[in-house]
Amino acid sequence: ACDLRASGHLDQKELTFALKAVGLYPSDAQVHAAMGSEKVSFDLFCKICDDLFGGDCPRGPASVPHAIRGLSLAQLEDLHRAYIETGWLNRCCEDFNRANAEQIEDGEMFRKDENLYAICEYIVKLITSPDTFECIPSKHRDAARTHFAPRHPMSYSELVNARGIPVDVMISHYR
Repeated sequence: ACDLRASGHLDQKELTFALKAVGLYPSDAQVHAAMGSEKVSFDLFCKICDDLFGGDCPRGPASVPHAIRGLSLAQLEDLHRAYIETGWLNRCCEDFNRANAEQIEDGEMFRKDENLYAICEYIVKLITSPDTFECIPSKHRDAARTHFAPRHPMSYSELVNARGIPVDVMISHYR
């Protein structure tokens, strides 16, 4: 899933993602040193992992490779039922628009509407952080089948698909 070009080898960026997928967070210098000038085959990847696990490489939570971060149609429908059909997202947007009416009128801010930007701001960014997970009412989290708080900041797709799923189209946000 980390070999984005399906070349059979990993470049430096792909190797970095692959290492994060097994919970290793090496510096760029450590990745470069581990690679040398070689293309990274599966066998070399295994050796690099062994070397880094045996050394002082920083560790963290295993990360789902971007190539398999996605949502199913059923999960999108869960989001719709939990946040759109209940009016929760619309209320968030209306509250923002009321609180910032003057700045919106003066062109200093944009009006919020029910769209992907609002989903990202009021749902995704909040529910994917352990610090803000509880900001969303539990009845909505439960309806969207996002029952468990993340232990560390993560993408929404990692939260609902901890092992990843096949992806045909990807839409992302900048945190």
